[in-house]
Amino acid sequence: MAGALPFFKKHKKLKTAFVSFTLKFQHMKIVKKVLIVLVGLFILLNGIGLLLPREVKVERSVVIKSAPTVPFHLINELKAWKEWSPWHKLDTNAVWTFSEPASGKGAWYSWASENKNVGKGKLTLMEVKPDELISTKLEFDGMEPSKAEFLFEKNGDEVKVTWTMEADLGAFPLARFFGLFFDSMIGPDYEKGLASLKQLSENQTNLPRIGGFEAEFRDFPGLDYIGIREKVSSEVIGQKMGEWYSTLSAELSKQGAKINQAPFSINYSASGNVFDIEAAMGYTGTITENGQIKKGHLDAGKVLVVKYYGDYMNTGRIYLPAFEFLSQQGMKATGAPLEFYVTDPGMEKDTSKWLTEIIFRAQ
Repeated sequence: MAGALPFFKKHKKLKTAFVSFTLKFQHMKIVKKVLIVLVGLFILLNGIGLLLPREVKVERSVVIKSAPTVPFHLINELKAWKEWSPWHKLDTNAVWTFSEPASGKGAWYSWASENKNVGKGKLTLMEVKPDELISTKLEFDGMEPSKAEFLFEKNGDEVKVTWTMEADLGAFPLARFFGLFFDSMIGPDYEKGLASLKQLSENQTNLPRIGGFEAEFRDFPGLDYIGIREKVSSEVIGQKMGEWYSTLSAELSKQGAKINQAPFSINYSASGNVFDIEAAMGYTGTITENGQIKKGHLDAGKVLVVKYYGDYMNTGRIYLPAFEFLSQQGMKATGAPLEFYVTDPGMEKDTSKWLTEIIFRAQ
């Protein structure tokens, strides 16, 4: 090589090419070593990954001084999650879409957010056992579904609520390293959510929640009304109610009486798909019965009022939890439940904003 130096001195281009070739050769040797190290590291990490668990689980618990039904309904009613879920508070501009009804087995909500910590996804209630278990399926955008559950264990006047999440990290070994951080990533949010659930549940003494909706006891003043009562199927009940209210309004106007309450219904009974129901309107003045239009009176007394928001066809799901709540208070419902339709659907098209006050006369 030394004997070639005079030759390269005379031929500068050849010298430059030789130097370039030498540098490239050395660079290739470095790249090769780096690749060997990377391949070795990849093999090592895969080997370690194979030893890591494929399935991971995070679990947190809280003890709440309340009956199980209180936190149960805050979780079962998906629209109530915004009051305690830590993720609902991360982005107030996120778009939330709910099934109707938004509680019970099969209910779901989906979300979409520009916040990377919220993203997009869907939660579905897969199994619901009142005051015992709520099992959900979580589908985060771009990820395999995971399972989350809420377990309720009653102990005297307290209930232990345990929130878990289980995920399958798949067959790819490197993905299992995510499991090493799973608890530290999810656990703190679970703790925040359960703390909010505890505070909300223990503050329900004066303002209970039934089916996820605010409720209160009131003194009902009593009411004179006129109504039309029939047994109708669910397929035509909406149409019939509209016709009856139109007829009742016209009759009150004709006889010079004044409407003094929102239109309401008296729900006597249901058998399969047939409902015994009365469309009614409260009034002041003097009324004479006319054909199918009959007069009635509701006595004054203590009532439980549930402030339900949503489509009228789903109000029935409030009844059972309301009866259970009254029983827990050592009370029972008397007479048929009432539904006062506070929001005019002709003025508000969004059914989620329709307020219906469902009233249970209690003693």
